[in-house]
Amino acid sequence: MSESDHAIDLAYENFLVKPSAANYLNVRSLLLANPRWIRRDEELVQLGRLSRKSDLVGMMELAERMIPAWIVCPRFHFLLATTAGSVGDDETAELERFQFESCLQGILASGDGSRARPYFVVHTSDIRDAMRALGVTAVGQEVLARGDSLCDAMHCLDGAKLYFVRSETIMAEWSELQEAQQSLFLWN
Repeated sequence: MSESDHAIDLAYENFLVKPSAANYLNVRSLLLANPRWIRRDEELVQLGRLSRKSDLVGMMELAERMIPAWIVCPRFHFLLATTAGSVGDDETAELERFQFESCLQGILASGDGSRARPYFVVHTSDIRDAMRALGVTAVGQEVLARGDSLCDAMHCLDGAKLYFVRSETIMAEWSELQEAQQSLFLWN
């Protein structure tokens, strides 16, 4: 086990013992700092497909490959919990439900959703899960610059806006993309 693997395991264990904003943000920063833990939405889609088939064995095999990149994703744990429950594996269902709730608590404790104190998330699905937990419905979205990062501003049905920061590295990627697009535009 590498030093970074050990660090993330310890940080996640601390987070589960005390699902606070500080412990959540610590796990989040470790995940985002390690390029080996690239998060692909397709993996979560595949996990959802296996869940609809009630294929807990297949889900657990895929989940092993998705860890640690998805460990603070509420949806990851929700899918595992509901499938485990549907096939009668109550112990796994209870453990995954606890992790689902802890991840939501961590996200919601990371800010208040305002532009000054946005929620910090890792995955796109985290935004949907946090909004569902808050009982709000998105009707629009815009991406805003926030320092060195990009912020998703979610326009809600009730007229409110909620702000979410996914990754501090996205801003650099966004700048590179804009430069590449500008170069292509000038080239043509």
